[in-house]
Amino acid sequence: MHLCLFLAAHFSIAPHPPLLLVPHLDLLKKTDNDPEPKFLVTFSPVDGPDVPENYTEIVFPQANFSVILKNLQKANSGLYDAQLSTSKQEILVAYNITVLDPVSPVKVKVDPVSSSPDSCNVTVSCTTDDYTISSTWTCTNQTCSNQGHNSEITPLGASLHIYLSDDSVTIICNHSNQVDWITASAHISPLCPTSPVYISSSFVLLFPKSNLQHIYFV
Repeated sequence: MHLCLFLAAHFSIAPHPPLLLVPHLDLLKKTDNDPEPKFLVTFSPVDGPDVPENYTEIVFPQANFSVILKNLQKANSGLYDAQLSTSKQEILVAYNITVLDPVSPVKVKVDPVSSSPDSCNVTVSCTTDDYTISSTWTCTNQTCSNQGHNSEITPLGASLHIYLSDDSVTIICNHSNQVDWITASAHISPLCPTSPVYISSSFVLLFPKSNLQHIYFV
């Protein structure tokens, strides 16, 4: 997969310009560990795009002042600024790019707690390589309800979510981040002889961050 950044700049140069600084459009990268910005590509109306040698396998300039980033690794995460340089410097657009690994496999386990002719209780555990959440579900012949957290954010920033499927007999664990997701499921019916009916709710994660455009890429 590739990522295309639109730098959105247009130059207007006179045929015989006066002795002024010729405008350049630069794509710079900044990281928390290295605050000194790195120039990934410079667009010049005279010389065309220029990419430093150590970025030629990542940065591919395109027409209309756009850039395709390829072969991204987690180390390529950071803040990317498109900066117009004339007699002053002006940031035209900023991209906050996060390169994420695919999520790890998830396992779901359903353990019986108690059972009666009218209801049953089960404990559901949802486990990944680095995190586990669990909740207790009570099912009757009408509904299933639970106690505990149905969704949490893992230490790696992924989401772990437990919910009941539309058929009301299958528990599903969903492990996801902004670029990948994987599920595992287990049936309640062997442990609960009832036929519950349940409509699960969904949730949305929001990541507000000033006016930056957030891009998540794997």
